[in-house]
Amino acid sequence: MRKTVLLIIFWIILIFSVLAQVSDRLIIWLNPDALSLWDERLFYTLIPVLLNFIVLFLLKKTTTKTFSFRLLFTVNALLFLYYFYYQYIWDVGEWQLF
Repeated sequence: MRKTVLLIIFWIILIFSVLAQVSDRLIIWLNPDALSLWDERLFYTLIPVLLNFIVLFLLKKTTTKTFSFRLLFTVNALLFLYYFYYQYIWDVGEWQLF
C-alpha cells in the first residue's frame, strides 16, 4: 500500500513539473500575480523534482525492485539535469557553456 502511494505521488509530481515546464498558462493560473515567468517556472519545475528525490528515497526503504528504482531515479535525474540546463545554462547569457 505504501509503495503504491509513493509511486502515485512520484508520478503526479513528475507530470506536474513537465506541465509547468511547457505551459505558461499553468504558471499564470497557479500564481496570477507573477512578475516573471522565469522565476515561477524555476519554482514549479526544479523544486518538485528535488522533492521527488525525497519520495524516491522513501520508496527505496520499501521493498521495491532494483530495476524499477533505478529507472525512476534515472528519469528523475535526467529531468532535473534538463531543467537545470534549461534554466541556468541555455537561457542565461553569463552561464553559457556551449
